[in-house]
Amino acid sequence: MEIYLRKVFKHDTTHEVSLTRGIWNYFFNNSIFFCVIGKKTNGYFNVTVNDTTDPRFGEEFKLLLKEEGDIQIDDLIVFYKYNNEFQLEIIKTNDLRYNGLSYFFQGDQRHMIINIH
Repeated sequence: MEIYLRKVFKHDTTHEVSLTRGIWNYFFNNSIFFCVIGKKTNGYFNVTVNDTTDPRFGEEFKLLLKEEGDIQIDDLIVFYKYNNEFQLEIIKTNDLRYNGLSYFFQGDQRHMIINIH
């Protein structure tokens, strides 16, 4: 299993959420369209990646985030990848797991991939 952690910044709450080209290439296999299962709602959501200037999750991603509990600054967006299937969870700053997961970030880093074997 692989995990992509994305720390939420102010821009993410008002605009499309970006990801690095490296994350898109490696974790999402350059897919411009994929399905994500919401961990809280167990709902299936189709997500597109817009790549006009840099990769960004398309507008429907905001609907997924809203359905899963919405995001605030410093929350963590967590993608779990099992055999090219994706599940998304939002870890709030008051969640007991938050400190353990945010430990992986250094400085102003906001993207992280963790491999669990």
